Amino acid sequence: MTLRPRRRLLWRGSILVAVVALGAACVAPARTAAAYEGKAADSASSAVSALRTAILAAGLGGADRSFPPTVSVLLSEAEEDADATEAAFSSIQPPDPVSDQIRAELEPMLIKASKRLALLRIAARRADLGALPRLAQPIERLAGKLERFAQEHAA
Repeated sequence: MTLRPRRRLLWRGSILVAVVALGAACVAPARTAAAYEGKAADSASSAVSALRTAILAAGLGGADRSFPPTVSVLLSEAEEDADATEAAFSSIQPPDPVSDQIRAELEPMLIKASKRLALLRIAARRADLGALPRLAQPIERLAGKLERFAQEHAA
């Protein structure tokens, strides 16, 4: 890869990070339990998207169907998305005790998603692509839990 395409890729990645960060900073308060539950469901869905992206990248990397830098970038972006989702959800104050229970259920899963994605990113950056499918197994289960959460709490 020449210098020019790398700069373009870096520039695009920087723009993506800025958009995600700005989007995470623009979270409206939840004034009702229903609004909070909807935001929780949306956050769970966003985390599922990041996890599914990582699962796909891990599968490609583990099967030697992609280059380590490409897999690393995909996993890094998925981790950033999960981190932004977790930060955005954590910034919303639950309006009532029922919402406290929703938060207590979802927040640990969002934190776990970010930590698991970090493990995948680290392995990819070390070019240890063979480890990715094994590291992705718990992520598949977590994505399933988050997907069920999103369905249960969707409006």
